[in-house]
Amino acid sequence: MEAKDINKLTLDDMVFEFRNKNYGSYILRKIYDKNVTISSGIASALFLLFVASPYLLALSKSAKAEKKIDLSEVTLEQAPPQDKNEPPPPPVEPPPPLKSTIQFTPPEPVEDNKVVENRVVTQDDLKDLDISNKTETGDPNGVDRSLLDDNNKGPVEVEDNSVQTYVEQMPEFPGGEAALNAYLAKNINYPQMAVDNEIQGKVIVEFVVGKDGSIRDAKLVKGIGFGCNEEAVRVIKNMPKWQAGKQNGREVNVSYRVPVKFILK
Repeated sequence: MEAKDINKLTLDDMVFEFRNKNYGSYILRKIYDKNVTISSGIASALFLLFVASPYLLALSKSAKAEKKIDLSEVTLEQAPPQDKNEPPPPPVEPPPPLKSTIQFTPPEPVEDNKVVENRVVTQDDLKDLDISNKTETGDPNGVDRSLLDDNNKGPVEVEDNSVQTYVEQMPEFPGGEAALNAYLAKNINYPQMAVDNEIQGKVIVEFVVGKDGSIRDAKLVKGIGFGCNEEAVRVIKNMPKWQAGKQNGREVNVSYRVPVKFILK
């Protein structure tokens, strides 16, 4: 080897100057630095990926949560058609005539100079008369006042607490269907679990609109899970009072269903 080439030699060249360079050790030593550089780069990249993985996962969930949620498509189920063969309800009859009454006041002790002579009411007087605080002429075939309500408007009626499925005037959300859509869109919170799993579908909730318009007995009829069922029932229970349904001009309890669509866009 010439002296001028010594400066160009590496340590590996000097070690293997008079040896077989085709042997594996020489090749391994020659590519050692390159392999170390590549290995260090790969190890650093994997370490950085491991450290940043929680942040990347959080960004992914945030991106899914920012998807537009469309709750505007809420349709109300049509009530079943009324059976034409079903007889109409009986008309409300006016109150019957009342019997004649005779005044009867329980005796009270008074001073002698204040005594008022009243005819004593006998048992025979009460055969065709009704006792009252004043004497009035009525119908001999009439009914006793004791059978009437406090306002003397007619016979005492038993309150009807049955739940109807279809009535002449169905219940209505204040402001109509458009207002109901707006209420649901404003108050329903799309469950995060459903957003993460991209769950979409229709939840049907059944409830009763009472005579006073209050909402009660809300229950799930059809659901899609992932928290959507519970959220739909919660919002239905918290609805404001509806306009009550009517039958023959009277408020009645009516069963109602509202299907709510959960849609991710």
